[in-house]
Amino acid sequence: MKLTRIALSAVGGSIASLLVACGGGGDRGLYALVSPSATPPAQPPAPAPSTASAKCDQKGLQEALVGVEGDISIEGASISTAAPGSTALLPEFCRVVGVAKPTADSHINFEVWVPTSTWNRKYLSSSEGGFAGALTYASMASHLKRGYATAGTDTGHSAREAYWMVDHPERVTDYGYRGKHLQTVAAKAVAKAIYGQAPDYSYFAGCSNGGRQGRMELQRYPDDYDGYVIGAPANNWTGQTTYWMWMNQAFADPASAIPDEKLPAIDAATQAQCDALDGVTDGVITNPKACKFDVDALACAPGQDDNSCLTTPQVTALKKIYEGPRDSSGNQLFPPVEPGAEAAKYGWSPLVNFAGFVTNPAGARSSLGTRTVGGMLYNKKDYDPLQFNFDTDPLILTNALGEKLNAVNPDLRVQKAKGIKVLEYHGWNDPALSPGETIKYYNQVVSVIGGLAQTQEFYRLYMVPGMAHCGSGPGPNSFGADQYDPSATPKEDMIQALEQWVEKGVAPGSLIATKFLNDDPAQAVVSRRPLCVFPQEQTYIGGDPSVPESFACQ
Repeated sequence: MKLTRIALSAVGGSIASLLVACGGGGDRGLYALVSPSATPPAQPPAPAPSTASAKCDQKGLQEALVGVEGDISIEGASISTAAPGSTALLPEFCRVVGVAKPTADSHINFEVWVPTSTWNRKYLSSSEGGFAGALTYASMASHLKRGYATAGTDTGHSAREAYWMVDHPERVTDYGYRGKHLQTVAAKAVAKAIYGQAPDYSYFAGCSNGGRQGRMELQRYPDDYDGYVIGAPANNWTGQTTYWMWMNQAFADPASAIPDEKLPAIDAATQAQCDALDGVTDGVITNPKACKFDVDALACAPGQDDNSCLTTPQVTALKKIYEGPRDSSGNQLFPPVEPGAEAAKYGWSPLVNFAGFVTNPAGARSSLGTRTVGGMLYNKKDYDPLQFNFDTDPLILTNALGEKLNAVNPDLRVQKAKGIKVLEYHGWNDPALSPGETIKYYNQVVSVIGGLAQTQEFYRLYMVPGMAHCGSGPGPNSFGADQYDPSATPKEDMIQALEQWVEKGVAPGSLIATKFLNDDPAQAVVSRRPLCVFPQEQTYIGGDPSVPESFACQ
């Protein structure tokens, strides 16, 4: 099977882009809801292309959006066949450029793309990683190829301005949740103005901060979307910020910095200690929670310091990373990363070189954690991350910013009653956002809903062995969450699986993930494995470990 990958620069990009600068209400009554047991309504064909094209008019669209939430103005509307800055042909679409100004200090840029002749009568939102600040055109192009109307937003600021939040509290709110919601409102209104009807179904797909955006939409605005694909969500932003600050301080001593040349030794040690625990030695640790990694095994002998071992300061710092942030009494404040896949190409290079952020003021002030604490909490551009106090600042941070940035409410009873469906995934070897936090939240939802079976009626989680942040990693990591392959089946494509669940009541079981050579879909398939519905996990049952039939979900 050949997949055509659309790279998501702000979603599945390098971990450096996440940890450093990164700069990169709908009315459900307007469209049909189908209960899980219902037969979807017959859908007449979309209007003729000429009709849709004629409605791609700035003045007409502005008139149609008068009175829509968010004080929205349409800045332009034109027919296009390519994304801005690209020459790759796309299905013809109406490109609508707009601005939402819900407050005097808000300026939320957004775009809505509506196919003129290939519309599937649905809407699929793009998402923005890190601190956002720009539209993810690659993601929008991928959604357009699927036949969706789509949209994106800068969430109210430019990525070129590192400290956009200082003296601008309304921009923090726009970034936190308001910008994405208003983009959604505008997108549905634009589609309705062009085609004379709102989308029959609305979906959201995003990873990292995009996953946080999805969680925020799900919790705050249950009328916005029918279904979600949520990946590696940064939903507990203030908790994750506490961990980022812990990383900064763990590597505060320049002697503790671990060069890239030593990362292979760490990876080899985790594999040696933990790879075989799942019954097959293949470079993938199926369940890192079962791995009790002994960092001391990497300690250099007295007088030794080469790329095969770690010095005492390096061992101390690495232990802190695997332990996670703690207060002075030893209480854990946030779940840590898990052992496995410690390679520069999988995102570990910036993770273990936070000393560079600390000793270099410009670098320290560009990290997401420092800008959250300094820029958002203390309203300053010169905050020293070494001043973060783990006894007091985590609570101060959450009390001040949690309402705007965190999507941690596990009470999804209203969402379940509305028929909303959620498919969520997280790579076990994510070095940027804690997989343990995703599991913790899911278990909280299970508790509120009243049990695992009841929760899985509308919300299913997939933990992905060997996957890093939103992709990459040594294990199979391609399953239709961020790319488009017209030949893929719902078993191989998470977005299609979500559609089947929402529109036809077909709940997904295990899915299939593919590992391509060099993570390039144009190259050979290396292996394929099942993705199991949590809490089931891949279990090796014998045979060729490169084929899914050699594994069962147990």
